[in-house]
Amino acid sequence: DLEIFSTPRGLPGGRGERGREGGKEEGSLFWFLNQTTTSFGARLLREWVRKPLMRKEEIEGRLDAVEELAFTLPPCLEEEGGVVGGFLRKGRRKGGRGGGGGGGRGFPDLGAMVTALQYHKVTPKRLLLLLQTVEAVLLSFPPSLTADAEVQSSLLRALLRSLPQTSLLHDVRSFLSLLHLPATQQEDKPHMFSDPSFYPSLSRHLALLRDLEGQMDEELGRARKEMKKPGLAFRSLRTGVNSCVEYLI
Repeated sequence: DLEIFSTPRGLPGGRGERGREGGKEEGSLFWFLNQTTTSFGARLLREWVRKPLMRKEEIEGRLDAVEELAFTLPPCLEEEGGVVGGFLRKGRRKGGRGGGGGGGRGFPDLGAMVTALQYHKVTPKRLLLLLQTVEAVLLSFPPSLTADAEVQSSLLRALLRSLPQTSLLHDVRSFLSLLHLPATQQEDKPHMFSDPSFYPSLSRHLALLRDLEGQMDEELGRARKEMKKPGLAFRSLRTGVNSCVEYLI
């Protein structure tokens, strides 16, 4: 009833997009508040509106952090290759009301990729992009001493200190070293790991698969001879969006 995230019909004569809670987002409180330029910024603001802070100190701490990021960005976060610039150069929302697009390379939508990973929906290529993005984000953070000296907001300083930058960077790079980049970029799941010992059961299944493929080739040779068709080959028949029947003659 408060029309925080959606209105029954939107603004008069408007063409707002449909809100997540039904109705139109245009004309709602969130629509008026939302001046974000990136998709992850819009998601964060939505969470802030949905679950507002109740304690005065926390509210003031968040306001101080947002003000510093928006108006008095410290050099260690703003300089070329800095984390804030990296997020703002990419990931801008289509039709966003918060300003024009940014140039240059930046970080893709990290939150969306992490969500896909949590639900086991990430592809090999997106997994590689996720790891490379996390590595780039970690490398763009300033050293602790520099951040303590330049960042004024206690909330931002606490967030920068809380990040296990060194250990997390080591883990990310260790996992990146396990990936066979050409196979990963080509979405070749069976061969995406360069170290066979990392996934022993995969190696066993690939060996079994090669044995079966050898047997099928022998069967195909017998079929060519029996049917007197030397050019005979196996075919695959797609039976659905994600299903097909292979090795048909």
